[in-house]
Amino acid sequence: ERQNAFFDQVLTRLRQHPAIVSAGASSTLPLNPVGISGTFFIEGRPRPADPADFPRAYKIALTDGYLAAVGTPLVRGRVFTESDTLSSEPVALIDESLAKRYFADQDPIGQRVDFLRQMRRIVGVVQSIKQQSVTAADEPVLYFPTTQVPAVFAFNSLTGGIAVRTTGDPMDLVPFVRTAIKEVDPAVPVHALARLEDRLSDTFTTPRFY
Repeated sequence: ERQNAFFDQVLTRLRQHPAIVSAGASSTLPLNPVGISGTFFIEGRPRPADPADFPRAYKIALTDGYLAAVGTPLVRGRVFTESDTLSSEPVALIDESLAKRYFADQDPIGQRVDFLRQMRRIVGVVQSIKQQSVTAADEPVLYFPTTQVPAVFAFNSLTGGIAVRTTGDPMDLVPFVRTAIKEVDPAVPVHALARLEDRLSDTFTTPRFY
């Protein structure tokens, strides 16, 4: 709860800047080869006898505003809202890759999936992005609101972080971002600040070297 409150306060401060179009936090930022991947089950379908046949997906927790910040458009349905809380029905978003692989013959909106022994209703489908690297094979993704998952899944200090979309050069807002975080908690270090374009360029470092 303390971790969620920290990100809520930081994001509130960031969104007050006129040059920030959208801001959000996620357990795993784009183009990060490390993350949580595991099995899930679809309500109403028999569970495979062979564990190797279980449905698998990349699992990411995020706040509202994150998808807009990294430029991931909604294909159909809805995104997470402030009404998605611990007291409301557990929900999930899926990407197009998961929809095509596991719901090719039916509409995934309204279907429920079992995650962490809890049934979650799919409320939206978003465009697939290269989550691990531009060369990695597409892996289906399940998104969950940070407000409805345990803190250990909400924010990962090794792979997660805050995404900010701006009207100008995002690096011009680095001092503002640092100040916003320091005002909420001076003990939290700020590191690895970079444009998404730079993260993309870094994925080509090894092949470019060779």
